[in-house]
Amino acid sequence: MPTTNQAINLEIRDVDIELDQFSLTVDSLLLPKGTTTVLLGPSGSGKSTLLNCIGMLKNTSKAKLLIDNKEVSAKEAHGKIVVIFQRPYLMQGSVEQNATYGLKIQGVARQESAKRVKEVLNQVGLENYEKRDVRSLSGGEAQRVALARALAVKPQALLLDEPLASLDPLLKRQIATEFGQILSASSTTALYVTHDFNEALIVADYIAVIIDGEIKAYGEARKTVSVCSSEEVCKFLNIPRAIPGCICAHANSETWIEVEGLGTQIKFLADSKVRAKQKVYFSVRPEDVHVIKEEHAALYDNCVKAQLCSMVSTGEMSQLSFTLEDSSYELFARISYSEAQIIKPELYKTYLIAFNSEAVCVDYLETSCISV
Repeated sequence: MPTTNQAINLEIRDVDIELDQFSLTVDSLLLPKGTTTVLLGPSGSGKSTLLNCIGMLKNTSKAKLLIDNKEVSAKEAHGKIVVIFQRPYLMQGSVEQNATYGLKIQGVARQESAKRVKEVLNQVGLENYEKRDVRSLSGGEAQRVALARALAVKPQALLLDEPLASLDPLLKRQIATEFGQILSASSTTALYVTHDFNEALIVADYIAVIIDGEIKAYGEARKTVSVCSSEEVCKFLNIPRAIPGCICAHANSETWIEVEGLGTQIKFLADSKVRAKQKVYFSVRPEDVHVIKEEHAALYDNCVKAQLCSMVSTGEMSQLSFTLEDSSYELFARISYSEAQIIKPELYKTYLIAFNSEAVCVDYLETSCISV
């Protein structure tokens, strides 16, 4: 059975820190109970500084920490919040000795301590590692020991500061997947700091994007990165900026968006939120955008003409960036090497790109369009 705890809502408010040529200003960041929020941003954006504020590791006179909507002091937060740093900081000795360390400080009885250590080592995939010397561990194994040590004390919140930054890309993806599953199973409220977009998507329930000391985007992970209207966030994440439009027709489950300034209509699958003349932003998942021939248009719900403005190849895959005709609106397409060999993409050439209604991601705004 996974080691679980009484999860908490954790919130930091009124962070206002001035450092040398840098300021961190965050009105509020909520870590919902029992979920993993990823704090995602480039180097020097303030990620670790904000984590230290939440963990009460940095003294800020103005900032307030709230647990379940109640403001708490550093003393009251002590023992409820555990931090895992980029380097695991293991002590000399065995895996078991390291995993037991926090329990000794808490004064947990030996029998209960042994039971918990066995549970958490199984949980992080280190069963039968109890007697292994930590000096013999790989980087990924050492991080798992650090996670096991943290989970053993049953924290109500766990803060992880770029825990996988030193690992190679393949191992990072594997360990990130494992960490995500472990955090979910433990029901711990977690803040996970990284600059790696792909790592964030593996781990996150929620994503907060921080740039230049400010939270620029926050919300459910997939929605936050699927429909983003912030130019600087899109530039950092290397995703197309969401396209503005207006609900122009709605009948049963069939709904259309009229693209702002173009008149092009895009069909999508609406939900109960939709209403006529409502303003929206939308985007299309790159893996669902296809470059097709005219004779295949009937196979798709949406077909638009677009100019290829850039392409980047990364081994087996290529990412194509298209600009919709007569606009600056972008859509990305992610195609395989074999598809690229058939299409033979040429820069600045106009193509017919297609996608189905279920691939359209929509963010509904409260405002209405002036005209339809």
